[in-house]
Amino acid sequence: MKAITGSSLLCSLLLATACGTSGPRDGQSVNGRGQAAEAAYGLVDTKQGIESDGTTGRGLIPAELLEGEGINGTNRFEVEGQAGRAIVEVTASVQGDGVRHTYEVTFEEFSWDGVDYYDGNVRYEGSVTTDGAGATIREHVVGRCSTWGRYATELDLDVTIEVIAGASGVELRVDGRIEADGQRFDYDGSVVVIGSDGRISVDGQVEIGDGTGNGDGTGNGDGTGDGDGTGNGDGNGTLAGCAGSYSGTYAGDAVGTVEAELAAATFRLTFISDLAGSPITYTFDVDEDGDMDGSSYDLSVDATLDFATCRVSGTWRNLAGSTGTWRAAHE
Repeated sequence: MKAITGSSLLCSLLLATACGTSGPRDGQSVNGRGQAAEAAYGLVDTKQGIESDGTTGRGLIPAELLEGEGINGTNRFEVEGQAGRAIVEVTASVQGDGVRHTYEVTFEEFSWDGVDYYDGNVRYEGSVTTDGAGATIREHVVGRCSTWGRYATELDLDVTIEVIAGASGVELRVDGRIEADGQRFDYDGSVVVIGSDGRISVDGQVEIGDGTGNGDGTGNGDGTGDGDGTGNGDGNGTLAGCAGSYSGTYAGDAVGTVEAELAAATFRLTFISDLAGSPITYTFDVDEDGDMDGSSYDLSVDATLDFATCRVSGTWRNLAGSTGTWRAAHE
């Protein structure tokens, strides 16, 4: 989950990317309630990215619109992404323990992180509240848009998502309706867990990553992928089967994109910060179980490569004391 009020530079992890093009509109299809919720959460994550860095000109922070507690503010912004732009009309107010806000967003082939792209119109009605236990993010998302990157689909949403993030993944409490390419998925306080191990569960039932197969050999279990529903995945269940290029994002005390390459048992990991400078590449060993736990230069990671899906996710920390989570998927 991206930082709410800004991001600090991850010591030596610096940005050398510029705004780019959206590329081909490809990605995996949405095949269940868990994947539909993850696709919708991508819109929430992107909105947090738009908010996250008001100091560089790329982002905005609703509270900056206001003068004094309880006073409404309205403004219009054009936000440049790593690709495309988002035109954002914001109405916000400070009320007691947090900020209430409404965003009307027009995405024009927009990508904040270079991973997920959006084109269409979405309204966010949300709040961020804080207490002694931390922050709670709640978004009511309504609209229609195309998305590509991790998923390639047409989304039609009227859904409320409450986000709880932790080191082991993201938990979503979901109410409402999500339609993806004409498939309708309904939620009534459903708990969707997007695990850092690549699994997705809905109300305790694992939908992704349990190895049960989906009958066409394209799914997400043990990676054998024989097309008869007994196993599936886009790898072959081995380290060699997941070799190649990866891309993704990292978040926490700093945010940015991830580029990586797996060759044999060596994972070359590059973090590219959303601030300024040059990316730095770190090298880690991956064991036969897919575990990656060690340090390279000033960066330490604890992560797992899922051979079934060829996705890797885990945590990061550096010598300056900054920490967070990261994930990347095989391209």
